Amino acid sequence: MSVRGETAERVFAGVRRLPGPGGATIGVPRPEHLIAMKVRAMAVAPERTWQDLADVGYLVGLDGVDRDEVRGYFERAGLGDRWRELESAL
Repeated sequence: MSVRGETAERVFAGVRRLPGPGGATIGVPRPEHLIAMKVRAMAVAPERTWQDLADVGYLVGLDGVDRDEVRGYFERAGLGDRWRELESAL
């Protein structure tokens, strides 16, 4: 999935540099931005929903994740019901 414009600026501004394979540093987006991409994938390919919801459930459980921001991504994608199902399961 790709991003551009203002969205790309927000995503890349929030990237953290962490050690990766072989000691190389890699850029890691905020969990909220990974969730936004998963939500978009569910919106355009509904057959991915259950697979991606499992990933989102894991990411939402990480310390410091802004659930209001995440809820907004679901609502804007027309998937508010899915968010409420996931939230009630967490």
